[in-house]
Amino acid sequence: MKKQNISRISENHRRTISVRLSLLDEILCEYGRIANGEENRGVMYEEENTLSNKQRIRLKQTISEIREIISQIKETLFLKPKKENLANKIWSSASSLWEVLVETESKYLKGYGEVPESLAEFLDPKVKEITRHLTSIVEIMRKTDAAKEF
Repeated sequence: MKKQNISRISENHRRTISVRLSLLDEILCEYGRIANGEENRGVMYEEENTLSNKQRIRLKQTISEIREIISQIKETLFLKPKKENLANKIWSSASSLWEVLVETESKYLKGYGEVPESLAEFLDPKVKEITRHLTSIVEIMRKTDAAKEF
């Protein structure tokens, strides 16, 4: 097929292809971070990067090869890259985490067995404090106009 014929696809097709390739490219960014030896560490979350040098080199090469194909598709179909507003990303994930965290309160843990009163007295105020902080994060992002798209 000629380039100009391929480019005459519907906007629905173009949008669907763009979304899927954007998702793939976002995941490739994460793989690239890992291939570069990076690890995230928190209090309750730690990554352990066990890739060998050979694996890192091969992973980087494969990522590059995939990106070359994505680039060819992008240019041929006149696709626009997705630009992700990081303030929106934080706003969205903090809003979602709020519900997950609330369900850590003792009244929701009863489905897993009787909750000792001492656990409820310790945990519930801590969960409420964290949810207040998550609400603050949501408000911080809202003040930067992050939520305009939602």
